[in-house]
Amino acid sequence: MYRPKQLKENADLSLRNIPVGMWGWILQRITGLLLVFYLMLHILVVSVAMWGGQESFDRWMHGLHNPVLLTLELGLILTVIYHALNGLRIVLFDLGYGIRAQRQVFAAVMVLTALIFGYSLYVIVPYIY
Repeated sequence: MYRPKQLKENADLSLRNIPVGMWGWILQRITGLLLVFYLMLHILVVSVAMWGGQESFDRWMHGLHNPVLLTLELGLILTVIYHALNGLRIVLFDLGYGIRAQRQVFAAVMVLTALIFGYSLYVIVPYIY
């Protein structure tokens, strides 16, 4: 059975000494919280926009179509991509695959995230700007 290395009691926990698996865990929690916040905000905005009927909804949607919010949408895409790929990494670990190669699997998740996000930018940016 695989057992991760134990940190010494007085271990230096500066950012450069945090293990790769811990970075994956931290980023998974942060992206999860961001996605929950976005979902709640999205439901609130759509609900408020629909209170006034179709014209109100159209005005809200027109108001939300500005470069700042559209750039934040790109951040949402990045967050979803990373969270999904890292979730697959965690499922693989739960099934017993790749546990001893956490650094390589995390690197693969980051590279795939960058590649998919890069392709997303290539496809989406012309429609936004």
